[in-house]
Amino acid sequence: MTKAKLIQLIHIAKGQLGLDDDTYRAALLGSAGKTSCSQMSLPELNQVLEHFKKAGFKAKGKRRLSPKSSPKQHGEINKIRAIWITMHKQSFVRDGSETALDAYVNRMLNRAKVGANVSYHAHFLTLTQAIKVLEPLKKWHKREMVAHLKTNKMQAYEAFFDEITTQTYARPIPLSTVPHKSYQAVCDIFEISTNEINPLPRV
Repeated sequence: MTKAKLIQLIHIAKGQLGLDDDTYRAALLGSAGKTSCSQMSLPELNQVLEHFKKAGFKAKGKRRLSPKSSPKQHGEINKIRAIWITMHKQSFVRDGSETALDAYVNRMLNRAKVGANVSYHAHFLTLTQAIKVLEPLKKWHKREMVAHLKTNKMQAYEAFFDEITTQTYARPIPLSTVPHKSYQAVCDIFEISTNEINPLPRV
């Protein structure tokens, strides 16, 4: 498959899964270590596409989608799945399966007393329920990324665009500032700081 076709499918997947820009970029970083498809090689694009397929993307088109995968009704659910799979790839959760995700969903909703003693499945969540799961999941993921950097005494880096050279570099930042940044910012910092395969040039 050509690079153009892969990029097209990835963009279709973004829409089909109902991912916002922050979640989409986090998925790209988690799968290939880059935030732009145009910067990726064919193998990296294939990695991203496989990541989205595991999150529920159906490449054949909307007619094959079941109601549970409808992007209009379940955009938040697809974000939950994308983050869960990313956390599994980053070794923050041992089991990246739907069964394990359902177990987490039940813990979160029962803890919040939304229908105590009711069994939930991720793909049947209402929007309100999905939000109650998504926000704690993002906070958990953020804590794990920060803890990984601290435990391994790693230098934290953030992306910096140099207008003179028109290149993006990784510049060091104090590790103490990372916990105070947004979820997406921490996702970016974590990927830049731990990416040894395709690292950004350091400044």
